[in-house]
Amino acid sequence: MKLFKQTVSPWKLIAGISGLLTVPVCAHADDSMTIYGIINPGISIFNNISGGRTTIMSDGVIQASRIGFKGSEDLGGGNAAIFQLETGFNSKNGALGQGGLLFGRQALVGITGKDWGSLTVGRQYSFTYDNFVTLINGVTTYNLYAFKMGDADGTAAQRLNNAVKYVSPKLNGFQLGTMHSFGEQAGSLSTQSSDSLGLTYGGEGFKLVSAYTVARDTRPAMSIGTTVFGQSVTQTTFDRIDTAALGAQVQAG
Repeated sequence: MKLFKQTVSPWKLIAGISGLLTVPVCAHADDSMTIYGIINPGISIFNNISGGRTTIMSDGVIQASRIGFKGSEDLGGGNAAIFQLETGFNSKNGALGQGGLLFGRQALVGITGKDWGSLTVGRQYSFTYDNFVTLINGVTTYNLYAFKMGDADGTAAQRLNNAVKYVSPKLNGFQLGTMHSFGEQAGSLSTQSSDSLGLTYGGEGFKLVSAYTVARDTRPAMSIGTTVFGQSVTQTTFDRIDTAALGAQVQAG
């Protein structure tokens, strides 16, 4: 169930919060903030778990439950400041998702321009996710049960911390993206760092996509949490995971 999607001026929101401080705030016509969310619980019945039958409540059967805030501020000249904060949670008990992170799904801020592209920093998706999420079975069928168990290739939910990400504008159908995630480990520039590249090409009725991501000292993300239908999953830390991917999408009819 889609919870809501409401667009308001972020500066009106700030004005309401800071009203007691009598801070003057000016709203601009091109400034906006969107509040969005999904709540998606469901009932799952299993007839053979360790030889027994059980019924459980599942969260995120179609899509993971979440609440998010994203907005922009017009800077003039076709440029804008942007941000996005997104929290995942378990609708069964209200617990935070992504290991208990407050904004575990996304937390980024940046600047975008129609002539040069966009530059963002924070916790954000790799290009393996950006370029392939619309092509994977679990999304196209809108069914959590269509996902594979585990996510070593990063197509389900690969997020990089401390990341700087650049996406170019489209030029003759091509669009290039690059990002680097700082490991922030003293004495080493590579420990826990990541890099990701993406290249797409779109034409009339078709799209070609590619991505290459290197994640160091990492555990494969579990797209549906650290448990699978209530059963614990053992995760292994890898020195390095390299993922290269090519894909195509064709619209027929």
